[in-house]
Amino acid sequence: MNNAQYVWIDSTGEGKNRYVLFRRNIILADLPIDASFQLFADHRYRLLVNGKTLGHGPARFKLKSPEYDTWDLLPHLKSGKNVIAVMVCAYGDKTFITDESIGGFIAWGKIHCRNGEEWDLATPGHWRALRSPAHSDDVEKMTFALGFPEVLDGRRFPAAWTEPDFPDDDWSVAV
Repeated sequence: MNNAQYVWIDSTGEGKNRYVLFRRNIILADLPIDASFQLFADHRYRLLVNGKTLGHGPARFKLKSPEYDTWDLLPHLKSGKNVIAVMVCAYGDKTFITDESIGGFIAWGKIHCRNGEEWDLATPGHWRALRSPAHSDDVEKMTFALGFPEVLDGRRFPAAWTEPDFPDDDWSVAV
């Protein structure tokens, strides 16, 4: 974990049912030989590399003992432009399966290439963030146990945000 820090779209992490999109652009001059990536998100995440979903997480946890997930990115990276994309949902409220907490995302790992090139994937680093313009946080919990429904207006979702060529210059730096 060395230099990794929790990040969000703002310094407070407050709010209920917030969806935040994170991106880390990488341009590899050579093929990678190792690409281990660890992450944790409070409360849920979806991990994608170059537009392909790798998985979801984390497993159910308690705030006193969160567990991070480890992913092998090697089969999904290529020489040239790449992007690691993570969509995080922070409930920000207590449910039967989650504690009340603030939004947060932390990641770390390294990509090593044959030519000696090394990329540090730790947050905050070069991660970009955008509060999802397509998700509504103005919804009530379904029940005390289930939490919030995901209300998404697909017309407002940034098309191809998980692809390497997506322009993210107007996204915020993750803080």
